Amino acid sequence: MKPAPRPAPNAHRAAASTSASGETRAVFDVLSVFGRLHARVVPAPLFPIVLARQGYTPSAVSNLLSRLAAGHVLLPGAWGRTTVYRRAPDYDTDFTRLAAAGTPPAYTGAFPAFLVPVPGADGAASPDPGDASDPTAEAHEAFRRAGYRPLRPGVLIAFADAVPQVQPALDALPPSLQSGFEPCTLTPRDLGTARDWVRVAWRLGDLGEEISRAEASVSEALDDPDLTEPRFHDLFHAVAMLLVHVPNVPSILVTGTGLRERLVDLMDRLAATWDERFAESLRSTVLAHPSAQFLEFE
Repeated sequence: MKPAPRPAPNAHRAAASTSASGETRAVFDVLSVFGRLHARVVPAPLFPIVLARQGYTPSAVSNLLSRLAAGHVLLPGAWGRTTVYRRAPDYDTDFTRLAAAGTPPAYTGAFPAFLVPVPGADGAASPDPGDASDPTAEAHEAFRRAGYRPLRPGVLIAFADAVPQVQPALDALPPSLQSGFEPCTLTPRDLGTARDWVRVAWRLGDLGEEISRAEASVSEALDDPDLTEPRFHDLFHAVAMLLVHVPNVPSILVTGTGLRERLVDLMDRLAATWDERFAESLRSTVLAHPSAQFLEFE
Protein backbone atom coordinates (compact mmCIF):
# COMPACT_ATOMS: atom_id res chain seq x y z
CA MET A 1 0.00 0.00 0.00
CA LYS A 2 1.23 3.51 -0.78
CA PRO A 3 1.89 5.95 2.07
CA ALA A 4 -1.13 7.71 3.50
CA PRO A 5 -1.96 11.11 2.03
CA ARG A 6 -0.58 12.93 5.04
CA PRO A 7 -2.05 15.86 6.90
CA ALA A 8 -0.73 19.33 7.00
CA PRO A 9 -0.93 19.67 10.77
CA ASN A 10 0.00 23.38 10.78
CA ALA A 11 -2.46 24.47 8.14
CA HIS A 12 -4.45 26.56 10.62
CA ARG A 13 -1.38 28.71 11.39
CA ALA A 14 -1.45 30.05 7.87
CA ALA A 15 -4.97 31.34 8.53
CA ALA A 16 -4.21 32.79 11.97
CA SER A 17 -5.21 36.25 10.79
CA THR A 18 -8.80 35.15 10.23
CA SER A 19 -11.40 33.51 12.40
CA ALA A 20 -13.19 31.98 9.40
CA SER A 21 -13.12 28.19 9.64
CA GLY A 22 -13.73 27.93 5.90
CA GLU A 23 -10.46 29.75 5.22
CA THR A 24 -8.62 27.45 7.60
CA ARG A 25 -10.00 24.40 5.81
CA ALA A 26 -9.05 25.83 2.42
CA VAL A 27 -5.44 26.28 3.53
CA PHE A 28 -5.41 22.71 4.81
CA ASP A 29 -6.70 21.45 1.45
CA VAL A 30 -4.04 23.34 -0.49
CA LEU A 31 -1.24 21.96 1.66
CA SER A 32 -2.67 18.44 1.48
CA VAL A 33 -2.15 18.44 -2.31
CA PHE A 34 1.49 17.52 -1.60
CA GLY A 35 0.35 14.45 0.33
CA ARG A 36 -2.19 13.38 -2.28
CA LEU A 37 0.48 13.46 -4.97
CA HIS A 38 3.26 12.12 -2.68
CA ALA A 39 5.32 15.08 -3.91
CA ARG A 40 7.63 17.63 -2.33
CA VAL A 41 7.46 20.02 -5.31
CA VAL A 42 4.18 20.69 -7.15
CA PRO A 43 3.75 22.91 -10.24
CA ALA A 44 1.19 25.69 -9.82
CA PRO A 45 -1.10 24.47 -12.65
CA LEU A 46 -1.71 21.17 -10.84
CA PHE A 47 -3.25 22.72 -7.71
CA PRO A 48 -6.53 23.77 -9.40
CA ILE A 49 -6.74 20.39 -11.15
CA VAL A 50 -6.47 18.52 -7.86
CA LEU A 51 -8.69 20.86 -5.86
CA ALA A 52 -11.39 21.06 -8.53
CA ARG A 53 -12.37 17.57 -7.36
CA GLN A 54 -13.50 19.22 -4.13
CA GLY A 55 -15.31 22.08 -5.82
CA TYR A 56 -12.63 24.79 -5.74
CA THR A 57 -12.60 27.25 -8.64
CA PRO A 58 -9.34 28.15 -10.40
CA SER A 59 -9.56 31.75 -9.15
CA ALA A 60 -10.03 30.60 -5.53
CA VAL A 61 -6.98 28.35 -5.78
CA SER A 62 -4.91 31.11 -7.38
CA ASN A 63 -5.79 33.48 -4.55
CA LEU A 64 -4.91 30.87 -1.93
CA LEU A 65 -1.55 30.14 -3.54
CA SER A 66 -0.74 33.85 -3.61
CA ARG A 67 -1.62 34.32 0.05
CA LEU A 68 0.32 31.26 1.19
CA ALA A 69 3.37 32.35 -0.79
CA ALA A 70 3.13 35.86 0.68
CA GLY A 71 2.92 34.31 4.14
CA HIS A 72 5.98 32.10 3.48
CA VAL A 73 3.92 28.92 3.97
CA LEU A 74 4.63 27.92 0.37
CA LEU A 75 8.00 28.63 -1.23
CA PRO A 76 7.73 29.46 -4.94
CA GLY A 77 10.29 28.58 -7.57
CA ALA A 78 10.30 28.26 -11.33
CA TRP A 79 11.05 25.81 -14.11
CA GLY A 80 11.16 27.99 -17.19
CA ARG A 81 7.83 29.79 -17.24
CA THR A 82 6.15 27.37 -14.85
CA THR A 83 5.88 28.32 -11.19
CA VAL A 84 6.40 25.47 -8.74
CA TYR A 85 5.79 25.34 -5.00
CA ARG A 86 7.21 23.48 -2.03
CA ARG A 87 6.18 23.67 1.62
CA ALA A 88 8.25 25.86 3.92
CA PRO A 89 10.71 23.78 6.00
CA ASP A 90 8.83 24.00 9.33
CA TYR A 91 5.60 22.88 7.68
CA ASP A 92 7.40 20.09 5.87
CA THR A 93 8.90 18.74 9.10
CA ASP A 94 5.63 18.75 11.04
CA PHE A 95 3.79 17.35 8.01
CA THR A 96 5.90 14.21 8.30
CA ARG A 97 6.20 14.06 12.09
CA LEU A 98 2.47 14.09 12.79
CA ALA A 99 1.66 11.55 10.10
CA ALA A 100 2.76 8.67 12.34
CA ALA A 101 2.55 7.73 15.99
CA GLY A 102 6.24 8.14 16.75
CA THR A 103 7.98 7.39 20.02
CA PRO A 104 6.66 9.16 23.13
CA PRO A 105 9.17 11.37 24.94
CA ALA A 106 10.53 10.30 28.31
CA TYR A 107 9.08 11.81 31.48
CA THR A 108 11.78 13.26 33.73
CA GLY A 109 9.56 14.14 36.70
CA ALA A 110 9.07 17.76 35.62
CA PHE A 111 7.51 19.73 32.78
CA PRO A 112 9.23 22.40 30.69
CA ALA A 113 6.89 25.38 31.01
CA PHE A 114 6.29 29.01 30.11
CA LEU A 115 4.55 31.77 31.97
CA VAL A 116 2.71 33.82 29.32
CA PRO A 117 0.55 36.95 29.27
CA VAL A 118 -3.18 36.44 29.68
CA PRO A 119 -5.14 38.55 27.17
CA GLY A 120 -7.36 40.99 29.00
CA ALA A 121 -5.67 40.43 32.38
CA ASP A 122 -4.50 44.05 32.49
CA GLY A 123 -8.05 45.31 32.26
CA ALA A 124 -8.06 45.72 28.51
CA ALA A 125 -10.60 43.92 26.40
CA SER A 126 -9.50 40.44 25.41
CA PRO A 127 -9.19 40.03 21.61
CA ASP A 128 -11.33 37.49 19.84
CA PRO A 129 -9.62 34.15 19.02
CA GLY A 130 -7.70 34.54 15.78
CA ASP A 131 -7.96 38.36 15.94
CA ALA A 132 -5.08 39.74 13.88
CA SER A 133 -5.01 42.81 16.15
CA ASP A 134 -3.64 40.71 19.04
CA PRO A 135 0.14 41.30 18.80
CA THR A 136 0.89 38.10 20.72
CA ALA A 137 -1.29 35.82 18.57
CA GLU A 138 1.61 34.52 16.48
CA ALA A 139 3.71 33.88 19.59
CA HIS A 140 0.91 31.86 21.18
CA GLU A 141 0.54 29.89 17.95
CA ALA A 142 4.30 29.22 17.97
CA PHE A 143 3.93 27.70 21.44
CA ARG A 144 1.10 25.47 20.25
CA ARG A 145 3.15 24.27 17.29
CA ALA A 146 6.10 23.55 19.59
CA GLY A 147 3.98 21.28 21.81
CA TYR A 148 3.00 23.56 24.71
CA ARG A 149 -0.55 23.34 26.09
CA PRO A 150 -2.42 25.46 28.66
CA LEU A 151 -2.48 24.00 32.15
CA ARG A 152 -4.34 27.09 33.37
CA PRO A 153 -4.52 30.73 32.18
CA GLY A 154 -1.02 32.07 31.79
CA VAL A 155 0.73 28.70 32.28
CA LEU A 156 1.82 26.45 29.40
CA ILE A 157 3.45 23.05 29.85
CA ALA A 158 5.12 20.67 27.41
CA PHE A 159 6.80 17.27 27.40
CA ALA A 160 10.04 18.58 25.90
CA ASP A 161 11.80 21.93 26.12
CA ALA A 162 11.19 23.87 22.90
CA VAL A 163 12.63 27.31 23.66
CA PRO A 164 14.63 27.41 20.37
CA GLN A 165 11.44 26.77 18.39
CA VAL A 166 9.47 29.60 20.02
CA GLN A 167 12.29 32.13 20.41
CA PRO A 168 11.99 33.61 16.88
CA ALA A 169 8.31 34.40 17.48
CA LEU A 170 9.16 35.97 20.85
CA ASP A 171 11.98 38.02 19.33
CA ALA A 172 9.50 39.38 16.78
CA LEU A 173 7.34 40.88 19.54
CA PRO A 174 7.68 44.54 20.57
CA PRO A 175 10.18 44.81 23.47
CA SER A 176 7.39 45.92 25.81
CA LEU A 177 5.64 42.56 25.34
CA GLN A 178 8.63 40.22 25.44
CA SER A 179 9.01 40.44 29.21
CA GLY A 180 5.63 38.80 29.69
CA PHE A 181 6.96 35.44 28.44
CA GLU A 182 9.14 33.59 30.96
CA PRO A 183 10.51 30.03 30.61
CA CYS A 184 10.51 27.86 33.72
CA THR A 185 10.19 24.28 34.94
CA LEU A 186 7.20 22.98 36.89
CA THR A 187 7.52 19.92 39.11
CA PRO A 188 4.29 18.20 40.22
CA ARG A 189 4.24 16.89 43.77
CA ASP A 190 3.63 13.29 42.65
CA LEU A 191 2.85 11.08 39.65
CA GLY A 192 -0.90 11.38 40.20
CA THR A 193 -0.66 15.16 39.96
CA ALA A 194 1.41 14.86 36.79
CA ARG A 195 -1.26 12.66 35.23
CA ASP A 196 -3.94 15.19 36.22
CA TRP A 197 -1.94 17.97 34.59
CA VAL A 198 -1.67 16.02 31.36
CA ARG A 199 -5.37 15.15 31.35
CA VAL A 200 -6.31 18.83 31.81
CA ALA A 201 -3.74 20.46 29.52
CA TRP A 202 -4.25 18.07 26.63
CA ARG A 203 -8.03 17.55 27.14
CA LEU A 204 -7.67 13.77 27.02
CA GLY A 205 -11.25 13.09 28.09
CA ASP A 206 -12.76 15.31 25.42
CA LEU A 207 -10.38 13.93 22.80
CA GLY A 208 -11.43 10.36 23.60
CA GLU A 209 -15.07 11.23 22.96
CA GLU A 210 -14.22 13.05 19.73
CA ILE A 211 -12.20 10.07 18.48
CA SER A 212 -15.07 7.69 19.21
CA ARG A 213 -17.37 9.86 17.09
CA ALA A 214 -14.76 9.98 14.32
CA GLU A 215 -14.43 6.18 14.37
CA ALA A 216 -18.18 5.79 13.92
CA SER A 217 -18.26 8.33 11.07
CA VAL A 218 -15.34 6.72 9.25
CA SER A 219 -16.78 3.22 9.57
CA GLU A 220 -20.15 4.38 8.19
CA ALA A 221 -18.55 6.22 5.27
CA LEU A 222 -16.12 3.48 4.28
CA ASP A 223 -18.95 0.97 4.20
CA ASP A 224 -20.70 3.15 1.60
CA PRO A 225 -19.87 1.97 -1.93
CA ASP A 226 -20.90 5.41 -3.23
CA LEU A 227 -18.50 7.36 -1.04
CA THR A 228 -17.60 10.56 -2.88
CA GLU A 229 -14.20 12.20 -2.94
CA PRO A 230 -15.43 15.43 -1.25
CA ARG A 231 -16.93 13.41 1.59
CA PHE A 232 -13.71 11.42 1.88
CA HIS A 233 -11.69 14.62 2.26
CA ASP A 234 -14.10 15.92 4.90
CA LEU A 235 -13.39 12.78 6.92
CA PHE A 236 -9.67 13.00 6.28
CA HIS A 237 -9.59 16.62 7.43
CA ALA A 238 -11.52 15.79 10.61
CA VAL A 239 -9.18 12.93 11.54
CA ALA A 240 -6.07 14.94 10.65
CA MET A 241 -7.17 17.81 12.90
CA LEU A 242 -7.72 15.37 15.75
CA LEU A 243 -4.26 13.92 15.18
CA VAL A 244 -2.79 17.41 15.45
CA HIS A 245 -4.27 17.79 18.92
CA VAL A 246 -3.56 14.33 20.35
CA PRO A 247 -0.21 14.35 22.13
CA ASN A 248 2.48 11.71 22.14
CA VAL A 249 2.15 11.21 25.91
CA PRO A 250 4.95 9.54 27.90
CA SER A 251 3.54 6.11 28.71
CA ILE A 252 3.96 6.56 32.47
CA LEU A 253 1.61 9.56 32.42
CA VAL A 254 -1.37 7.88 30.81
CA THR A 255 -2.53 4.29 30.68
CA GLY A 256 -5.08 2.50 28.57
CA THR A 257 -6.24 5.35 26.38
CA GLY A 258 -4.42 4.60 23.11
CA LEU A 259 -5.83 7.81 21.64
CA ARG A 260 -3.05 8.40 19.16
CA GLU A 261 -2.95 4.75 18.14
CA ARG A 262 -6.68 4.84 17.40
CA LEU A 263 -6.22 7.88 15.17
CA VAL A 264 -3.27 6.36 13.33
CA ASP A 265 -5.48 3.32 12.68
CA LEU A 266 -8.16 5.61 11.25
CA MET A 267 -5.57 7.29 9.03
CA ASP A 268 -4.41 3.89 7.79
CA ARG A 269 -8.01 2.93 6.93
CA LEU A 270 -8.53 6.20 5.10
CA ALA A 271 -5.22 5.77 3.25
CA ALA A 272 -6.25 2.31 2.07
CA THR A 273 -9.57 3.68 0.85
CA TRP A 274 -7.82 6.52 -0.95
CA ASP A 275 -5.58 4.05 -2.78
CA GLU A 276 -8.48 1.76 -3.67
CA ARG A 277 -11.05 4.30 -4.84
CA PHE A 278 -9.47 7.65 -5.76
CA ALA A 279 -5.69 7.61 -6.18
CA GLU A 280 -5.48 6.14 -9.67
CA SER A 281 -8.06 8.53 -11.08
CA LEU A 282 -6.23 11.53 -9.67
CA ARG A 283 -2.86 10.22 -10.80
CA SER A 284 -3.98 9.71 -14.40
CA THR A 285 -5.57 13.17 -14.54
CA VAL A 286 -2.50 14.89 -13.11
CA LEU A 287 0.08 13.07 -15.19
CA ALA A 288 -1.81 13.98 -18.37
CA HIS A 289 -1.09 17.67 -17.75
CA PRO A 290 2.09 19.07 -19.40
CA SER A 291 3.33 20.64 -16.13
CA ALA A 292 3.44 17.21 -14.46
CA GLN A 293 7.01 16.88 -15.78
CA PHE A 294 8.03 19.34 -13.03
CA LEU A 295 6.65 17.25 -10.17
CA GLU A 296 9.27 16.08 -7.68
CA PHE A 297 8.06 12.99 -5.84
CA GLU A 298 8.98 12.07 -2.29
